[in-house]
Amino acid sequence: LDAVRFGIQIGDVDIETMGVLLAAPGSLPPAASGTREPVIKGSGAQLYGLNASWHILPLLNVELTGLARVARDPVPGWLTPSNTFVIDGRISGDRRGFRYAVEGAYELGKLASYGVNRDIGAFALAARAGLETKLPLHLTFEVEGAYASGDDGDPSSKQKRFDPILPDTHTTLGPMSFFA
Repeated sequence: LDAVRFGIQIGDVDIETMGVLLAAPGSLPPAASGTREPVIKGSGAQLYGLNASWHILPLLNVELTGLARVARDPVPGWLTPSNTFVIDGRISGDRRGFRYAVEGAYELGKLASYGVNRDIGAFALAARAGLETKLPLHLTFEVEGAYASGDDGDPSSKQKRFDPILPDTHTTLGPMSFFA
């Protein structure tokens, strides 16, 4: 991965941006048939991100995140040509042993699937709250829950499951992959 990242703090607001080159622009190597012309030319794949956090109070932090993955040929085998955008919002806090967080994410865009470009419309919600006591070993009580939309598998309808922005795939099963 070739990437650049920049962050700045302005008062109670933290802002971070990033840009990542997932697959270099150019062309795929010549076909196995012996032709000398590139098979596919394209802009490659990139990932862009923006995150802003506002620390209003210890019990009130607001965070907004946006990710955009633009994947064009040539792409590696683990990445599907697509335009994928994720918008995420989070409210959280931590004060005197009480912690909570509520988060929601929505993914939209288009994904190449079964010879057509499929629209994506996936969402997820998550929440958690916990209380750390002053009992021995700092006994903590916590509750959490999450929900994510799923897909019915119909290739002609809108995809409702998340398309991984940066999938964690292993082409060979090494020791770390085996244990993971």
